[in-house]
Amino acid sequence: EMQFMFIRSKRKQLESAENRVMEVISEIKAKKKHKIIPKVKYFEGVDGIIKLYEDTLTAKDTIHAYGNFNAELSYLGDYINEYWQKRSQKGIKLIGLVPDDEINRKMAEQTNKEHKRETYFYPKEYASPLEIDVYDNKLVFFSYAEKLGIMIESDVIADTFRNILKLSRNSATE
Repeated sequence: EMQFMFIRSKRKQLESAENRVMEVISEIKAKKKHKIIPKVKYFEGVDGIIKLYEDTLTAKDTIHAYGNFNAELSYLGDYINEYWQKRSQKGIKLIGLVPDDEINRKMAEQTNKEHKRETYFYPKEYASPLEIDVYDNKLVFFSYAEKLGIMIESDVIADTFRNILKLSRNSATE
């Protein structure tokens, strides 16, 4: 009888330890699920950059952008005009910052209304062949010079860059 009591006692201890291990495993799994890791995707060449542009057509709200009409037109040619048309047909507004030069001013003046775009100008000495778009939870870099694009999906990162672009517009001209 002593042996049975000893075995029962050990069995209860074992069950208790097993339950505690299961609780710890559940806690670890729950913490893993809540860990936020931004998704990063790379795109190469003209086709890759076009895929990124096509993704912006899924935007549920305004696209905030830092870019340059000159770079878009010289790198993407006819596609960029088709893209602007598609974006405006979908009703997706764009608020952009571009260098203050003759071509960008002319493009903005001629196409802003048609393409649902609001354009602000920054000093042209800061012009870059890089474009930055922020929409939904996505931050996208288009590097025309390097022929690549990078998409980061993260609420925190997208919100931060959206705010940076909004702050930059405060010191830009219309």
